[in-house]
This record gives sequence, C-alpha cells and structure tokens, in this order.
Amino acid sequence: ARRAPPQPPAVPPVPRNKRPAYLPQEYSVPPAISVPSAIAVPSYVLSGTGRPRQLTEEQYAEVKSPEVIARMRSACGLAADALALACEVAEEGVTTDEVDRRVAEFVVSRGGYPAGINYQGFPRGLCASPNEVVVHGVPNTRPLESGDIVNFDITVFYSGVFGDCSAMVCVGDVDDDALRLVDVTRQCLHEA
Repeated sequence: ARRAPPQPPAVPPVPRNKRPAYLPQEYSVPPAISVPSAIAVPSYVLSGTGRPRQLTEEQYAEVKSPEVIARMRSACGLAADALALACEVAEEGVTTDEVDRRVAEFVVSRGGYPAGINYQGFPRGLCASPNEVVVHGVPNTRPLESGDIVNFDITVFYSGVFGDCSAMVCVGDVDDDALRLVDVTRQCLHEA
C-alpha cells in the first residue's frame, strides 16, 4: 500500500486580531467609476468577455520600438503617481473603495484608463489586498484599521500601453510581525 508523503507540521497563524478583509454580510463592493467614452480603453473592455484579444505570432517576444518604450515609460509614470496617491489616501477609517475611487478618478483625469475595470470581470480599477488577502483583492467598504497592512496593485492603460506597479502600506500602529513581513519582502524586491 502506498503511503502519503509526510506533511510538514502546521504552522499556527500569527494572531493579529484584525477583522477579515471581506465579509459579504458586512462589506459591499460598490460599482467602479464611470469612465468617459473619450478615454482610450484596452481591447478587453470592448470584447464583451473581459478577455484581452489574442496576440498575433509576431507580438510574442516583440522587440519594442523606442517610441513604444517612451509611451511605456509615460504609462508607468502615471501608474507610479496613482500608486503614490493610493499610499497617501490609505489611512485609518478610509475604505479601500474610497482609495480605488480616488485613484481611478485621478487616472482618468490624466487621460488614462484604470486597467482593472472589467479585466476578466474584475469590478474595480485597482487591487487592494489587506492582511490575509494574498493578491488581487477587490476594494470594498471595509474601513482600514490601525495595524492593517495592505498592498495596492495599480495598472493603467495610457497612450496604447500598460503601466503597472504596487506597494505595501502600513496603516497606523502595525505589529512587529507585520512590519518584519513588509520589510523583508521590500528587501527581497530590491535585492532581486
């Protein structure tokens, strides 16, 4: 008879006394902002499915022209400015819905499209992943609390290309374990 391989011992979660990031009975996901029709949108917005169009064979591993690289730099600059705004707005008592709304309005005011909206059905412009949410959290009406850590992942579509960046924010008084997690992951990013 075959035996299952031995499992490592379970590591108990570190109690942080934080409310879950999403409780459907308590928090809602309001609709995204309305983007004016004058704003250029990526292909998936118009597809009806939320899926990007299939790349042509020539587009795989495509070498970008200097002009496209310049547009990518501009899109990344807009994403970085939007990320700075998200980090500034994220304070105790503010919801990730409000952070998303402020960032999306900012991106649109600069002529960009908040790329999360309608990407494969995603309902908002940015991803907000507080505490136990590993990645691609959906902004909602849960207020941020002192001690929360939250990652904001922002992608914009601007001038026909995408710009993307993310950062972790510490809200209020964050415990040592969470601070260590944030610091070590930031070190890993910069040393990679």
